[in-house]
Amino acid sequence: MFNAIQNWWTRLISQFIAHHKQDEIDSKIQNFSKEIEKLANSNKEGDRSFLLSLYSEYNSRFLSDNNRIWDTGKILLPFSLAGIAAIANATDPSFLTKFIIALASIAIIICWLISAENHRAFQNKSMTAMIIIENALGIKKTLPNKIPDKNSKINIALSGNAAVKHSIRALCLVIVICWLLVLLPISMGKKVPNNIINSDGKCVCANPKEKS
Repeated sequence: MFNAIQNWWTRLISQFIAHHKQDEIDSKIQNFSKEIEKLANSNKEGDRSFLLSLYSEYNSRFLSDNNRIWDTGKILLPFSLAGIAAIANATDPSFLTKFIIALASIAIIICWLISAENHRAFQNKSMTAMIIIENALGIKKTLPNKIPDKNSKINIALSGNAAVKHSIRALCLVIVICWLLVLLPISMGKKVPNNIINSDGKCVCANPKEKS
């Protein structure tokens, strides 16, 4: 179900992205690769030293963006979950109160998702640059991105490709679903009164007392 929703969301977002943008990115990557090849093939010692410094810089950027994802999450995620806790501890909150808190909670978690996806895009840039530099220096990429613990089935299962990315998206989706359940007319075992609308289309109050 999650994959179906994610595919639908991806197709929806792609409709607002120009097709030439990816071509433009690919072109810039190729130009960057050519410049790196020139520096790697240069006989100047300073050029190779510059490549090593550039590699170190992109590696620092990659780690920094990874930290920013979770530093932002440590701030925004508790605020988002606090709304659910507030509703759980409130005494018979009105629908308007639930709706306002739900809207704020969902907005906060979406802000974190947007922030995380942007930092992940920066990470992709840094990783691409490091791979290009490695290839130019003659270091061919032979190791996989991850090496799971072969003695742990749990580690193998949970360290799959893009596991963290999907877990963040799943968490955001779960929070939205939780709020939808909170906002349903029937929640927490409460029964909705019958005959709220009469045959004339007028709103009437149901009498909670049984006739003697």
